[in-house]
Amino acid sequence: MNILLCAATTFELSPTLQWLERHAKKQDFSTFKIESHTLQILVTGPGLVQSTFALTKILQMQSFDLVAQIGVAGSYRRDDALGQTVQVVEEQFADIGIQEADGGWQDLFQLGLVSMDQYPFKNGRLSPAPESPIHPSLPHRRGITVATVTGTEQRRQELSVRFNADIETMEGAALFYTALMQHTPCIQLRGISNYVEARQRANWRLDAAIDSVNAAFQEWLQEV
Repeated sequence: MNILLCAATTFELSPTLQWLERHAKKQDFSTFKIESHTLQILVTGPGLVQSTFALTKILQMQSFDLVAQIGVAGSYRRDDALGQTVQVVEEQFADIGIQEADGGWQDLFQLGLVSMDQYPFKNGRLSPAPESPIHPSLPHRRGITVATVTGTEQRRQELSVRFNADIETMEGAALFYTALMQHTPCIQLRGISNYVEARQRANWRLDAAIDSVNAAFQEWLQEV
């Protein structure tokens, strides 16, 4: 399988890069051969704009059997343990829209600018192509993608009520949107680094989340 493995930062990919250096044959500075798979590495940069640009550029130039995205996420669910890895199976853009004078908010669908079922959306949501793989042992989560990581209790409550999502990231919807537009299967794995709450950076478990999501990807890669 020819796989594009992407993440927002090198830091989020570091355990897998070290693992590939030990166990795979390096073909060039960003491509590895491991068993029957060719793995090309892409660091997109953080956020929706950088991720969309980087993914669109490479998918228009090259063909892949699968795009895999790994990274960290904040969870709205207290039953998600910090350091746990999940598979994201649905995404929404959480802050593309307009703010009303009374504090209300409308997205592009409510404004009538985009149809709820205009491809690649289904009922205003993004889900990977049906042929995309499912990790056999990970819980499934619904994600929202934000331009600004939530850092107040008020914002957490607003987004929780509006979307009823499980997790938030800054790149997930970029993956699903671009992969669907390029007709390429994809998989998104996320390690839970923190809870979505009033920002308390000291409570984050970033290293544990990164170790967990990389281990889950490596396990999956060796089984497919």
